[in-house]
Amino acid sequence: MEHKYAKNRCKHNKIERFPVGIKGFADAFATMQDKRHDADYNPLAQFTRSSVTADLQMIESAMENFKKAPLPDRRAFCAFLLFPLKEDNTANATAKTKNKNTQ
Repeated sequence: MEHKYAKNRCKHNKIERFPVGIKGFADAFATMQDKRHDADYNPLAQFTRSSVTADLQMIESAMENFKKAPLPDRRAFCAFLLFPLKEDNTANATAKTKNKNTQ
């Protein structure tokens, strides 16, 4: 799975429909993806042992809360991450049509 796509899905407004444990996991994933990107590409980024320890505790808690969410909701979340929504397909088709008309 492409990480940027997964992060964007975790920030999608439809995440609000999921139980709190899944919403927390999605938020933690997006936050940690931003931090990983910063670590990889920002030469000025600095990380302290205490901030990294706090991040590890936060993600461990998010993972535990995710595991406590009902199995059907966890499966739905995974499907939400993996498969595009109908509205995604409509937006892509519209963008392709616009691009074709401008060429």
